This record gives sequence, C-alpha cells and structure tokens, in this order.
Amino acid sequence: MKKILIIALLLANLSTYAQTNNDDVTIVQSLYGKGKKELITETMKLSAEEAAKFWPVYDKYEDARRELGKKRIANINEYAKNYESLSPEKASELVNAALDNQQAFSQLLQKTYKDMSKAINPLRAAQFVQVESYLESVIRMKIADELPFIPDVPHRH
Repeated sequence: MKKILIIALLLANLSTYAQTNNDDVTIVQSLYGKGKKELITETMKLSAEEAAKFWPVYDKYEDARRELGKKRIANINEYAKNYESLSPEKASELVNAALDNQQAFSQLLQKTYKDMSKAINPLRAAQFVQVESYLESVIRMKIADELPFIPDVPHRH
C-alpha cells in the first residue's frame, strides 16, 4: 500500500512538472528570477560592438535550442504517460530520444561556438559556451530532480 502511495505521489509530481514546464527556459527563470537572455547579458558584459555581432548569433542558437527543449519536454511528457506501464520497447524509445536530443544539443553548441568565434572571438565565444553549458546543466539537474526513477523492474535472465 505504501509503495502505491509513493508511486501516486511521484506521478502527480511528474504530471504537474510536465504540464507547467513546456519550455525549459522556465526552469532558469524559476531558479534565478531572471530570463535567460538577462543572465547571458549580465555574465558576458558585451561591449556595444560585440553585442551587435553576438546577439544575432545567439538568437539563431536560442531558436534552435528552444526547439530541442520542446522535444525534451515532449519526451518527458511521454515518459509521464507511460510511467506505470513502461515496456522495454517504450523505455528504449524514450532513452534513445533523450540521448539523441542531448547529442543534438552538443552539436548545436559546437556549431554556435564556431559561428560566435568568427563573429566576436574564440575567447568570448568560449565564455558563452561556459555560461550556456552551466545553464544547461542546471536545467538538466532540475529536470532530473523532478523525475521519478523507473519503477522496480523484475529481473529477467
């Protein structure tokens, strides 16, 4: 009985999380009380000349990153829908989607670093990657904190 109650509470948290966080930037805002762009502005401290070159590259990056964030949230919603009856096939589908998303994010960040290195300079571009990687880690940790682990799985030989 206690196990059923715990699973019900976990599912309620997961369902609430999935419904309220349809954009992972919401997580950043909830943790820091500021929008992501504002955090980037404060951290990067761009000169007017740098800003003119930086923001168009950043905006292009952020549009693509936001799409990846939506896919991540959709995958979490799919996990929530299938949590109690997760089959090996569905688990594999969800894990592969999550790993593909993570790989796509890394590729996007790498491409953005190259573009930003040309637009401003490699050192400032590296600073951006450092800040962005930190924020992405914070988002991932917050999501991981909210998601229940896959329930006990019977051992199969």
